[in-house]
Amino acid sequence: MDHGKTVALKLILNILMNFHYALIIFFTLNFFSCTSSEPGNEISSSFYETRWILRSLDGNKVYTPESLEEAFIKFSKDKQNANGFGGCNSIGMTYSRQNRSLKISNITATEKYCDFIKDQEKKFLDALSKTDSYKISGNRLSLYGEGKLLAVFENTGVK
Repeated sequence: MDHGKTVALKLILNILMNFHYALIIFFTLNFFSCTSSEPGNEISSSFYETRWILRSLDGNKVYTPESLEEAFIKFSKDKQNANGFGGCNSIGMTYSRQNRSLKISNITATEKYCDFIKDQEKKFLDALSKTDSYKISGNRLSLYGEGKLLAVFENTGVK
């Protein structure tokens, strides 16, 4: 191979390598720019279709007997409804969400009687009905009503 072809080949390889690095930088920056720490502007998938486990109500840690499933809520992405478990009963509801605003309504529950957890479940349902805003921070979903923290949930990665 003559010297001219060798130089041209090296130049082409150099351009391809620089293009390769440019693509890596572009996709890395694009990936990290998709996340936001602004309240209410998180990636939608973190709000939707996530099993949010109830961790506290009115600042108090929730009690879950070992024999029971943890209370949770899960917001549907395609429909404006949500379902969950209150600690004793299955629950369902509708919601509307815009920016940081979240309004939960039409809350329904099965009617099993569980004496040992009924008060906590009632507080949970009351907190949902009083919710007017939310914030997601990391793996935590916090619900607020009139500026007061009502409930905190955790995304444990279980769908």
